[in-house]
Amino acid sequence: MAAWAIVTSTAAFLPGSHGDNNLGLSSLAQLRGGLGGLDRLRTQPSATRPECSWTGPSALDYADVVDQELTKKALVIAAAGGHGVLMVGPPGAGKTMLAKRLPTILPPLADDEAAEAMLVHSVAGQPIDDLLAARRPFRAPHHSVSVGGLVGGGRPVMPGEISLAHRGVLFLDELPEFQTSALQALRQPIEEHEVRIVRVDGSYMFPCDFQLVAAANPCPCGHFGDPDKTCTCPESRVVAYQARMGGPLVDRIDVVTDVPRPETSKVIQEGGHELRR
Repeated sequence: MAAWAIVTSTAAFLPGSHGDNNLGLSSLAQLRGGLGGLDRLRTQPSATRPECSWTGPSALDYADVVDQELTKKALVIAAAGGHGVLMVGPPGAGKTMLAKRLPTILPPLADDEAAEAMLVHSVAGQPIDDLLAARRPFRAPHHSVSVGGLVGGGRPVMPGEISLAHRGVLFLDELPEFQTSALQALRQPIEEHEVRIVRVDGSYMFPCDFQLVAAANPCPCGHFGDPDKTCTCPESRVVAYQARMGGPLVDRIDVVTDVPRPETSKVIQEGGHELRR
């Protein structure tokens, strides 16, 4: 599979520059002639970046989430201030739906933010279509992800999920199920907005300025405090489970909100409106 790279001269990042001197390369072999060979490449025509839009079959909107008005307000506050969010609630309460829609209320990527994110995604071999449309990235690694997969590493060294979420949202579902070592590895990158990986052959730095959104059940069975279902977990297991959400990482999360199960009557009523449409 052919790799594509975007080469931008230094002038594209200078104040007042419009970045019209981007060159597309289908192969790094085209650089063998040195900088003098760049004038033989076809300059890609400049085009206005498409307006950020979430329309289409995969469009997401908070209007699709029934009830949960308090949690929606908490997410709006978090989005406005760039705060980390922890949502705690039983299974089926809508935590994942709420998290996936957070990027849709964030401002579109600025040109410099998009350039940074595209560079990271290009290094990792990830598509950049959404970034070109000024949409902020949304990454949701599974709780079985390794430390290297989360913060970066491997041979050759590649950016991890936190760097792929640069300028966007990193969603950690089932937070207590993540490896303790993986969660502890997030502490320094969250503070410094970059991750450094040291290897024998050198030191690597990747940006990782992201908004952290986490979700968790209140206990292993998920029904602690649920008025509709009885929790079957012993008290000791509940305490141990909740303790896995504590510590230095959660101390860096500014907004913690309960996500109760939506009322059945409201869900049925909303479904009736959809049918009538």
